[in-house]
Amino acid sequence: MLRLSRITRSDYQLAGDKADLSQLLDTLRESMIRPQAQQALLLEPGLVRGTTTAPREHVLQITATETPSALCFGAEGAVLELDEDDLQYCITQVAAALRIGYFYPAELVQVTMPKSRQTHWLYASHS
Repeated sequence: MLRLSRITRSDYQLAGDKADLSQLLDTLRESMIRPQAQQALLLEPGLVRGTTTAPREHVLQITATETPSALCFGAEGAVLELDEDDLQYCITQVAAALRIGYFYPAELVQVTMPKSRQTHWLYASHS
């Protein structure tokens, strides 16, 4: 299952095996057609308010938007809003990682956290 964790104070990592990344690619492509596409996700404890134990299954919702890309967390999981350019770039990068077996570069997308207005990197890794 795809896993989202914090790797530094301002950076996050999205990690998964080949099957997870294949599903992520399908979800990214689906988000171009449907307003919201969803995928199962394991969130690191503490990313969602009230979770302090082992990682739990949540939902990653990917939404195509015209506003700058953003990442936010809620009770249901994570919402990744991607503008058209970032969405196309993510599709290209995930497809390439599936083909060659790793992400290069590891930076998948730069996102803004809506509450703090701070910019963060979302990195990706293939396990």
